[in-house]
Amino acid sequence: MSSPTPDSAESSPVSVSLRTWNVFVLLVLVSAALAWINNEFVMTSEFYRDLLRERLGDSSVDRQIESFATVRSWSYLAIPVLVWTRVALITLVVQMFCLLGMVDIPFRQLFRVVAIAFVATLAGSLNRLVWIARQDVVDVSVLSASPGSLAAIALAHSASDSWSYVLLSQVSIFHLAWAALMVVGLVSTQRIRVAGAVAVTSGAWGLVTGLRVSLALYLQHLQG
Repeated sequence: MSSPTPDSAESSPVSVSLRTWNVFVLLVLVSAALAWINNEFVMTSEFYRDLLRERLGDSSVDRQIESFATVRSWSYLAIPVLVWTRVALITLVVQMFCLLGMVDIPFRQLFRVVAIAFVATLAGSLNRLVWIARQDVVDVSVLSASPGSLAAIALAHSASDSWSYVLLSQVSIFHLAWAALMVVGLVSTQRIRVAGAVAVTSGAWGLVTGLRVSLALYLQHLQG
């Protein structure tokens, strides 16, 4: 899987003009912007009020709304930690599959490759927010939908609570873009060939997707 070439400097897509910390700061800023859009235009206080009104009394709803507002305000401060944790965990998974293939790529290089590929994930989040904003009525089924995925093509978003929707939602144009960026980034380290990069990316994607699907199905089971 590996290519016996000398160590190269930190190299991955667009790494010529951006250092790792530059990429990380951009990811944090974009994540913060997406969180703000979500809080101000999607998961608004009015949405929470309508969602909780059927289950709680008016006084309880008001207290819950105040709690949500406080949590949302503080959540912005946690975005850098959350982004770093998410990228670092995926990096460890990728590094595990690299080591299984006898490929030794430093964590720092892999972190930048994963960070750049994370742009595709953020693009998917933006696409989802735009899609939700265009809906006439926003309810739980709309929030659970996965626009741009196979599930959105084959099934209606009203079926978002079905196991088939959960499975098909894991394959989208944004997942494919993430995989492509990962392969290009891994190959650009000059420590692994294309076939090996595809194998590592596929393994990492399969493991993460399996965990995500298992968690989603388990939560559906708890909800009845």
